[in-house]
Amino acid sequence: MKKNALGWLFLFIFCYLSANYEPQSLIFSTIQEISISGYQQDYVETDCGWFNKIAEDYKVGNILLLCEYDIDPQIGQEFCYLINYADSISVDSLMVVFDNEPKVELVEPDFYLTPLVSDPFFYEQWGLNSIKMIDVWNDGHLNYFGNNMKVGIVDSGIDLGLNTLPDHPDLEQNLFDDGNGNHGYNAYGYVTQTPNSEFNIQDDIGHGTAVAGIIRGKSFLQVFI
Repeated sequence: MKKNALGWLFLFIFCYLSANYEPQSLIFSTIQEISISGYQQDYVETDCGWFNKIAEDYKVGNILLLCEYDIDPQIGQEFCYLINYADSISVDSLMVVFDNEPKVELVEPDFYLTPLVSDPFFYEQWGLNSIKMIDVWNDGHLNYFGNNMKVGIVDSGIDLGLNTLPDHPDLEQNLFDDGNGNHGYNAYGYVTQTPNSEFNIQDDIGHGTAVAGIIRGKSFLQVFI
């Protein structure tokens, strides 16, 4: 029985409306493991009969295993493959061919994915997704961006590029300055009476810098937020 997950359906509809995909390429999942046994002039041969028929008919030149997974205990292990073909049949039409094969659980185009933000490290920062930061940026009814506002952050400090942590271009020209080159106050240094530490806010942990980047990262959807 084919999977009928509502969440997947909505995702596919969204992708069809807003995304492009690689021509003459498909991704499909099947309950049958497929191994290459050789190559003919126009198509790849495998140890799977039904796939060989499709490969020969539509000039499938390659099949690549992307991953193995076990989601549905009633189905068992499944295998996800990427194929490329040379026939003139459209991606949509070849999807129908695969969908009619009982041992195929899922078939979809090889979509191009465009990042929603230009920050190459955005998707490594779980906190931004947790607080739904993209929803905040995309909200067209409320203005979440303040001008000339000072925000005090009580945390591990701010990375000033003094030690092992890298500089942060998202915070350039956005740090408070008291006129003497000081960007904050080190209460811990004051309490412990550590020499020359009262205004040393260098962040050796990284948490304070991350929080500061969320609050006042440079510009809208720019790099290194």
